[in-house]
Amino acid sequence: MGRGKAISMSDHIVRCTTTGMSASAYCRKHQLSLATFYYWRKKIAVPNVKATFKEIKLTSALGHVISIQFSGGTVIHIEGEVSAAYLRELAGC
Repeated sequence: MGRGKAISMSDHIVRCTTTGMSASAYCRKHQLSLATFYYWRKKIAVPNVKATFKEIKLTSALGHVISIQFSGGTVIHIEGEVSAAYLRELAGC
């Protein structure tokens, strides 16, 4: 398997999932073969892992905003003064 092709298809699979589009519609839009999309989705599949988030309450909001964008397109906006400890807790580190 070509590593570049696997990475490219992995990105498409993640983007398709995050857009909420059907695989068929996504492949049409991005000029991908649906059969190839399904092949790579099965080949590089990872166990279904459910994301978990912790609720963290801010004690003050001073107009500061931090945005974190993940490679799959998910964006998290954090408003208020943010300490390193808060970010560690948010990330589960």
